Amino acid sequence: MGAALESRSSEDRQAGLTLLEHADALGRLVTNKAAYPSISVYFPASGKQAPVWTLSLRDSAGMDDLAFSFSSITHHLGRAAASAFADALPDVGGLGQKLAVQREKGFTG
Repeated sequence: MGAALESRSSEDRQAGLTLLEHADALGRLVTNKAAYPSISVYFPASGKQAPVWTLSLRDSAGMDDLAFSFSSITHHLGRAAASAFADALPDVGGLGQKLAVQREKGFTG
């Protein structure tokens, strides 16, 4: 994953490294190198390891993906915690629209 991050812009690389450092300190990282490198991160919640997000780095930086597992957050911590998590995320790259859809679905996606 580190090598894939090196080919990204300095801003994207720093954001990726910050996410990975946080995950490494507080969570459990699970890597996948199938079609493209990705890392899923599990954090302790309600006595279990809950998947919270996955970072996937594609061949083109414009196709990279950071996906949040709102259904897992809701399942383990409840809708109020999922809503608070969503409220804490910055509204970048159309994220606000995607979060609005999650709110409508009760954070089950």
